[in-house]
Amino acid sequence: MIGLMIGSILSKKWRLTSYISVGTSLYLSSIGLMATSVYLISKAALRPAILTLGVLMAGTRYFALSKSASRYLERVVSHSAVLGGLTHLRIAVFRALAPMFPQETTRFSSGEIIGKVSSSMDDVQNLLLRLLGPLVLLVATALSLLLFGLIVQPQAGIVLFSVLAVFAISGATALAGFGMAAAHKHYLARVSFEKEGEEVLRSSEELFLAGRLGSRLHRLGELSEQLETCDTRRLKRAANYNGLALFAAQAVFVAVCYLSVKAAERGEISVLLVAVMPVVALAAFEIVQPVVQGSTLAPWYLQSIEELPVEGSESDVKDCMPTGKAIEISFSGVILKRGPVAEIGPLNFRIPSGSKCAIVGESGSGKTSVAYAMLGCISPCAGQVSLVAPGLRHPSPVDEIGFLPERPAVLESSLRSNLALANLNAQESQLVEALGKVSLDYLLDRPEGLDQLLGGFGVQLSGGECQRLGLARLLLGGFGTVILDEPTASLDEKTSRQVVEAVFNAFGGKTVVMITHDRSLEAYFDQVIEIS
Repeated sequence: MIGLMIGSILSKKWRLTSYISVGTSLYLSSIGLMATSVYLISKAALRPAILTLGVLMAGTRYFALSKSASRYLERVVSHSAVLGGLTHLRIAVFRALAPMFPQETTRFSSGEIIGKVSSSMDDVQNLLLRLLGPLVLLVATALSLLLFGLIVQPQAGIVLFSVLAVFAISGATALAGFGMAAAHKHYLARVSFEKEGEEVLRSSEELFLAGRLGSRLHRLGELSEQLETCDTRRLKRAANYNGLALFAAQAVFVAVCYLSVKAAERGEISVLLVAVMPVVALAAFEIVQPVVQGSTLAPWYLQSIEELPVEGSESDVKDCMPTGKAIEISFSGVILKRGPVAEIGPLNFRIPSGSKCAIVGESGSGKTSVAYAMLGCISPCAGQVSLVAPGLRHPSPVDEIGFLPERPAVLESSLRSNLALANLNAQESQLVEALGKVSLDYLLDRPEGLDQLLGGFGVQLSGGECQRLGLARLLLGGFGTVILDEPTASLDEKTSRQVVEAVFNAFGGKTVVMITHDRSLEAYFDQVIEIS
């Protein structure tokens, strides 16, 4: 995920260039302010003509104003770059999550997934803003100071650059995973504590009656102590690293003082610079502080990012509209796993392209699982699912399959927006035509027309209207094959037949797979597959 975001930022070279320029200007202005101030005071102590101090006073004022302006611009540029990359990252993550339901993420609810995605996005943002960005600025500032030192006093410049480089390397090491073991241990302790606490709260009465509440509370206390120990160790490591930074700053200050005095004794630099050089070294450590803080938190950011149940989210999936070609679906010895014990299969059948097939069975028999296997959402334990579409240009024939769940999602938005989910480029005439084919064109008689609001979860529509809205989306999507999950579940027999006839008329020439438990509809289909 981090690589994708960095790639997105690097794709706009001006963003990176602007950030380095403005950020380096910020820290050089801070150093320049300290240097000119000390030089001005030292020069003034010699009581020269007041006019000779004019340039130094102007320089001090310039660096003071430049520091404030650069700090503001640095915040704007860095957040603009990171938030821009975050948009592409969110798109990639949700694209990677979409085909994983329901198998890979069955242990998480949709709310948990959204929460983890949001948390991980924040941690990626923090990692870039609090460590990667400061690391880049630290390197740029250190190189600038090395150049300044080589011109003014080479030995002091090399000492300062070397110490700054050490903190740059340590920060990069933290980014590479140093401390990940401690972060992982902290994560396991937190998960155990949360799980145990949830179980105790949920089952407190039953545990009390069984006489086990005391032992479970004792176990919860032990887990709390483990978590507290991990937190204490983390804070100690952060304090030690901060202490090291302070010690390094003082050591460099003393070293530069000594080297500057010796250089002045040899006549290599002006006596006035003896006071300036140590202050420059001390001011340079302003950039070290963000790197130190980011380095101590980096392992926890990385651990949080790894918790996100997404694999391959760095791939940039490109949108491609279906070609409308009907595909052939074959199951050869397919066995599907449902839960730790239950299995479905072996399944052996073939659905020819352009045919109408019904998958029937009692409730809970596994009909929807078979549909998920066709869509590639779950992988069979044995056997093979084949999707054949001759001459298809898409990477996978799955792109040609449209799916209508039993409860289609309806956004709290307008009718137009809900239809446009299937095809952002659809013209208004196409939206109206799709509504007509599923007998929803009467909705356009309302004053707002396509701009009428459907309310949260489609409260303005009935269950049957939501189903037909989903069918209209499939039509606009241009799919060559459609899978419909119980589109007549809540309808009476007469209406169910009307819906089936409307589906066949709307998707003529396409492969239609309908999941149903209504045996009275079997006569409408070319093929009936029973799941038992």
